[in-house]
Amino acid sequence: MYKKTISILLLLMILFSNVLPVSAKGSPTITVSSATAKPGETITLSVNMSNNPGINTFSFGFSYDNSRLTLVDVKASSKLGGQFVYKKKAVWLNSKDSTYNGEIMTLKFKVAKDAEPGDAKVRLTCSAGDISNYNEQNVKFQLNPGIITVQKNGSSSSGSSGGNLSLFSRILAIFKNLIERIKSVFHVGA
Repeated sequence: MYKKTISILLLLMILFSNVLPVSAKGSPTITVSSATAKPGETITLSVNMSNNPGINTFSFGFSYDNSRLTLVDVKASSKLGGQFVYKKKAVWLNSKDSTYNGEIMTLKFKVAKDAEPGDAKVRLTCSAGDISNYNEQNVKFQLNPGIITVQKNGSSSSGSSGGNLSLFSRILAIFKNLIERIKSVFHVGA
């Protein structure tokens, strides 16, 4: 049963992964990665930028289920350059426009010990003007949320069925994130 389900999910991911780059090509995008964690664990998500037309500043807040997750740390990628600070918002400034594409920061979350199982979305928040270029012009980016799939407390990844369940959970989290991206590209449910 697991092999068949995993095979179907992998096939769908392969099909959709070949469609998305074509439909979203050229759109400035910032995407939060997805992951699976158990209650009490610490997990790090990556925030990635693509199709950057050139910016010299961004300012992001973060929206997530604070009954299940606690944001422990925010770090800028060493490849980003410029100046970065995190207090209540992540703020980055550069002396000139940067067209860097790739990881811009990581978000470290602690999953509550009593966290309910299920999906917890992690979104970046910003307002007009929070992403701009050197000429102080607003640069619009599509912001794609990530998902932290909280597993049942006490679930084990040891043994053959536990390992398959863990793999299945990871694939399911990736698939859910892919569906969210498809919805945002085609503006479904917005």
